[in-house]
Amino acid sequence: MSNFNRKLIVFFCLFFFVLKIKAEFGNFEFLTGNFRNEKVDKIIEALSTKITGPCSSNEFLDERTIDEICNEGISQMQQRKQDEGLTCFIKGYYKDPSSIRPYLLIGMLLKERDLCKEAIELLTYSINVYSSSAETYTIIAQCQSRLGKNEEAVKSLNKALSVEPSVLAYYELGRIYSLLSQVDAAVATYQEASTKFDIGDDVWFTEIGRVLQGANRLEEALTYLTFAVLEQPENAYYHYNKASVLEKMNRLDEAIESLEKSIELNSKIVDAHKRLGNIKLKQNQKSQAIQAYKIALSLSPNDQELAKFINDISEPSWWDEVDDLLEDYENDENNNNNQNNNQNNNQNNNQNNNQNNDNSNKNEQVQQQKQPIQPNNQKINTNTNANTQTIQDEEDEEWW
Repeated sequence: MSNFNRKLIVFFCLFFFVLKIKAEFGNFEFLTGNFRNEKVDKIIEALSTKITGPCSSNEFLDERTIDEICNEGISQMQQRKQDEGLTCFIKGYYKDPSSIRPYLLIGMLLKERDLCKEAIELLTYSINVYSSSAETYTIIAQCQSRLGKNEEAVKSLNKALSVEPSVLAYYELGRIYSLLSQVDAAVATYQEASTKFDIGDDVWFTEIGRVLQGANRLEEALTYLTFAVLEQPENAYYHYNKASVLEKMNRLDEAIESLEKSIELNSKIVDAHKRLGNIKLKQNQKSQAIQAYKIALSLSPNDQELAKFINDISEPSWWDEVDDLLEDYENDENNNNNQNNNQNNNQNNNQNNNQNNDNSNKNEQVQQQKQPIQPNNQKINTNTNANTQTIQDEEDEEWW
């Protein structure tokens, strides 16, 4: 093979290699070694336009190192200054597009702003081109879950665990298994995590308890949540979690006991006061329920729904009026029944008296027929005695 042919082959190989790079990365700069993708550039430009309006990439150039730029962005995010933080991350991207750190930070911010599709595209590109990290796969999985792609999220999290196991990846995997109603898989995931990370068994007991509670396996849930309380008895939220299961099991007195302990440890848990009010209302302890709701409202004064509910149950409702009417009706019925009974008794007594009188008259006539005729005075005395004796005999017979 001649030298010309060799050079021609090498030229075509280089040409196709350049075309492949162009198709994969979009823009590239050979002098700096920084490769950029057109789709990623569009995402970054769209973000920068939302912050500062139409601008060029030159406005994001910064002389500092990429670590200094990204650290400033993280500091801005910690101060709840998202736009300033995002500006720093974009500067980091333009400073060195080959560094994965700006991609990761921008992807996290996109996720927080519910721009999950853009975040997945950005982070997937960074993994394919530069390097993969467990954190990147985890953020991708979180975005996929928000988009309802839970099966894909499970695959991403398993990749994250294969690269580097982390608490966050295990937690998210268990959570997504729970969303997919794969309760046993979720429990197994948390149990495996408890053997790999020494962060306290109470954390995993709590997560397992929540998963089982969501599946309505209340006895098992109560067991794990009780273990969590035993591990950390001073944790107010663990007592609250236990109370929520006890309420669902209709063990209201025990639920109240756990809620009161939770409030004793931390009186600012709004949901604890709300739940206590709910249980008191179930037990028809209206005044105590209102008191618990008012404490919750004082801790969350902007809760208009709770304020309206308190106002509704504080005023006499139509149901209370119906109860009063029913009570009055029942009393009237009882009075009428008593009156009817008295009337019936009086009628029965009158009938008995009339019957007694008739019997007495009959007895008198019989005695007159049997007795011989006597003088008038003797007859009166005899009749009187006979009549008296007959009535007495009648009364004795009736008593018996």
